[in-house]
Parts: sequence; structure tokens; C-alpha cells
Amino acid sequence: MHIKQITKPTHGSLEWQQVRHRNSDGCVVGASEVSTIMGCNPYETLADIAIRKLQPPQTTDTNDAMVRGNVLEPALITHAENVMGIELVVPDVMYNNGRFIATLDARGRYEHAVIVEAKTNNHWALGTELPIAWYWQAQAQMYCTDTTAVHFVVLDKNMRLGFDRVARDEDSIASMVHHVEQFCAAIDEERLPMEMDLTAPQVGLLHPQGAGEVELDGTALSLIEEWGAVKDALKDLENKEKAIKDALANMLRDSEFGTVSGQRVLSFKTLTTKRFDTKALLADFPQYNDKYTTQSSFRVLRAVK
Repeated sequence: MHIKQITKPTHGSLEWQQVRHRNSDGCVVGASEVSTIMGCNPYETLADIAIRKLQPPQTTDTNDAMVRGNVLEPALITHAENVMGIELVVPDVMYNNGRFIATLDARGRYEHAVIVEAKTNNHWALGTELPIAWYWQAQAQMYCTDTTAVHFVVLDKNMRLGFDRVARDEDSIASMVHHVEQFCAAIDEERLPMEMDLTAPQVGLLHPQGAGEVELDGTALSLIEEWGAVKDALKDLENKEKAIKDALANMLRDSEFGTVSGQRVLSFKTLTTKRFDTKALLADFPQYNDKYTTQSSFRVLRAVK
């Protein structure tokens, strides 16, 4: 076991992403990414993480769950201090062991073996089995810190505060290390970890620039014909939807609601939105066009007529 401590860059920054992406020995995996490699992440597939690791690290846009976690984590850690009766600190280091790297929410200031992970979520309830993704994150954290348990302090979907605990399991860690090593070895060789079917967006990410031609078998023609039929059917459905909405709007005309037997079944409300008119701004201040305009490229799949 070769556990190292690494100075932690600002959480979520490009530097932080780089530490979780590669080190001098090659590909590394963050503790929260382990569940994807173990096939237990409902929000990300093995292909997703493989393609991400094959590309340079990038910062990600902040979503509602991330904002919620950033705001509430300090309060949850304070709650854990009060209930557990120990002083907790947020480490200013990341913990590395081989292919794994972990960022801890908190650990005991004096009781270093105590690790606390703060979770806020809108899908899990106290008293039910802990999400399997959290289990694998905990095993990775323990592997990176040589500890025997991770204590979860949670604000659950019913707005209840509570605790759960995951103990170290050597069989799970052995399996985890094996799968992560295989995955990272493939990434080091700049290939996918196994043969897998990709989605069109995934292919575009993995191969952002296409070149040359490839001879396709007869299946391609069948798929192209089926694709055309599906697009025609979708267009017909869109036209039918438009016709139905037109008919209903004509029934309402200047009324906001429509009723059947006294029961409201339809509304036609006025909604007001605001948007930032970047075109007008750049027209008034063309000197900022290059500074604030970004260019992006992506591949588009089309059937050639």
C-alpha cells in the first residue's frame, strides 16, 4: 500500500480535475467515479467515463445538486460534530493510493480514523439500504486512507437528518482494485476498456474529427431506410399535434381555461420570459465580439441523398 497525500486544489477547478485524471503513473480514478466502473452508477455508463478519461480534463457546469451540496455540506459536518462529539476538519489534501484518489468531506482532527461523508439528496430515505454508489465511494475512500469505516451524515429526501455507516470490506476492495486497474490500463493505452456499443454523441466525443471513408455492410442501408421512416413518422406526429393544439386554442380563444362538465381540463395562460440578447449586445459593442464569443465543434450524422 502506497498512500500519499497531495495538496488539494480548489474543489471543482481544472487543477482539481487534473489531479483526478492523471498522475505520473497514468490514469487515476476519483472515489466518486468508482461506482461507474463497477457498473453501479445510474447516471453514468462505463463508456461515458472511458471517453471522459480519454480526453483532456475539463471543468463541469454547476448543477442544482452540486450547489445544494456546497451550501449544505458545512452544516451537515457541524451536525455530525455535535452528534458524534468529536471535532471534524475539512482536509486540505487529497489522498492517493495507486490508481485511486479521494477527496474527503471531513475527518476527525484528532481521531484520524474517523471519516465523514456529507450527502444531500432527493431520492434516498433514511432506514432504507444505502445507495450502492455511496458504498463503492466509501470503499475507495477507505482504501486511500487505510481506515475501516466511513460515516455518512445525510439530509434525506424527506428532509430528515440522520447517519449511516459503511464498513471496510476486503473482498469488495480487491474486486474494486481489479476492475479499476483493468479500466485504467486501457485508458493508458488510449483505448476503450472493452468492446461496447456507443451512442452517436459518444462517438462524436471520442472521434471529434472524422476523415476518409469506410465501407459499410448491407445493414447500414436497412438502418438508413428505417431512420427515414421514423423521421417521417415523427414529422406526421408533430403535424397532428399542431393540428390538435390549433383546434383546442380555437375553442378557448380569449378564455384562459376550458372546462368539461365543470371540471378544468385545459389552460391557455400567458407566460412572460426574459432572455439576454447577445446579438444586440455585440451589435452595439462589436469590440467585445472576439473576447466573449466561443467556438465549438461537433459532428452531425446525416443520410446522404
